[in-house]
Amino acid sequence: MMKVALVAVVATLGVIAPMALAGGGRVAPPDESWHLHLFLGAVLCATSVGITARVFKDLGRLRTREARIVLGAAVIDDVQGLVVLAAVSSVIASANAGRGCRGFRSWPRS
Repeated sequence: MMKVALVAVVATLGVIAPMALAGGGRVAPPDESWHLHLFLGAVLCATSVGITARVFKDLGRLRTREARIVLGAAVIDDVQGLVVLAAVSSVIASANAGRGCRGFRSWPRS
């Protein structure tokens, strides 16, 4: 569990950081709709495992501990990113339809 815990923490931070930056208005202009901030945060969660693996291979560092942590975190990050993107698209579609979100308080309208 300790070996996987570090990878999971790194991956989770790779999802939380883009969502926080986009939600705080650091990525898009602050006067834009909350829909845009939420969507940009979800899009920025995506990583490219293939490119990362190729860089480590070209450097001859694919079998190092650091490479395993980064690649493991990238895979977990991609799965978490897909879950976040699915949730965000549902929230935005629901808000645009005027229904609100089940289980959530109504979102503020801009």
